[in-house]
Amino acid sequence: LPDPGPYPKRMGPGGTVIVMNTDDVDGRCAAAAKIPGVTMTAPPRMQEYPGRNGGPVIRVRGCNFFDPDGTLIEMNQILK
Repeated sequence: LPDPGPYPKRMGPGGTVIVMNTDDVDGRCAAAAKIPGVTMTAPPRMQEYPGRNGGPVIRVRGCNFFDPDGTLIEMNQILK
């Protein structure tokens, strides 16, 4: 098989992203960072999104990384 070259460092057109929810985002992101071949692109951080239909703000803590196959993973924890 031909060498696919280096894995991406950013999402590109037509790229794949897998979004996961967890109840321990800090622990899971730390564990993912230790896996050989994983490229962390964003450490755990807080994000806020507008609530639906005027509802309360949705608070999410999450990280992003490329897995060893080059797929972007977004791991989130929804906070109250």
